[in-house]
Amino acid sequence: MTLLTVGEAAERLGVSDRHVRRLAEEGDMPARRLGESWFIDERALTRRVRRAPGTGRTWAPQTAWAAVDLLTGGNGRALLDQPRISRLRSRLRTLTAPEMHRLAENRAQPHRFHASPRARVKLADVLVASGVSALEQQDLARRFGLAPVEGSQRVEGYLLGDFEALQSRLRLDPSAEGEVVIRHVPVHVDPSALLGTETVVALDLMDSDDVRERAAGREVLDRLLHRV
Repeated sequence: MTLLTVGEAAERLGVSDRHVRRLAEEGDMPARRLGESWFIDERALTRRVRRAPGTGRTWAPQTAWAAVDLLTGGNGRALLDQPRISRLRSRLRTLTAPEMHRLAENRAQPHRFHASPRARVKLADVLVASGVSALEQQDLARRFGLAPVEGSQRVEGYLLGDFEALQSRLRLDPSAEGEVVIRHVPVHVDPSALLGTETVVALDLMDSDDVRERAAGREVLDRLLHRV
């Protein structure tokens, strides 16, 4: 693991040292505290730098999932009222895939871990597969122009239940370089019907460290946006 100083991380992000410290203290940026100083995980920082630049707030979870519903062919009314749905639909027509990816980042809280082979098997039964794990389905992998992923140590999916209990039970070790990605959905949102859809898999692939997977996610998401 490569660690950066707060100053180095702030320079790469184009923000103040104070902003980086706040991200570390609030747990929004994987970091390690040594004495009085914070050190930032370089790989986690690289993922943040890849996000599309933009100003303004990212969407609340309800809005993010309503946008996913609209791109999936739904009407979003289970999440937002009709006036907000109309405004959201109009906004979607103006977005690129990277912009949509940034705005929808609050759909779930991602956590990365190292896990034992036994824990990875158990996770596969608990999580709703997404991202690279969803590509085990040949039909879905074909739509993304990628080969089905079989026998991979990587596990990625959504959790709708108690995250802390799962982490404790399976003894998951937090790591920005971990092969396991758990996306924990806020308890006040229920996107069950949307998990595993092409839209969600595309958004999650855009978080990948693999260039081909990111490109495939972006291409599919751009196509979905053009259909709105």
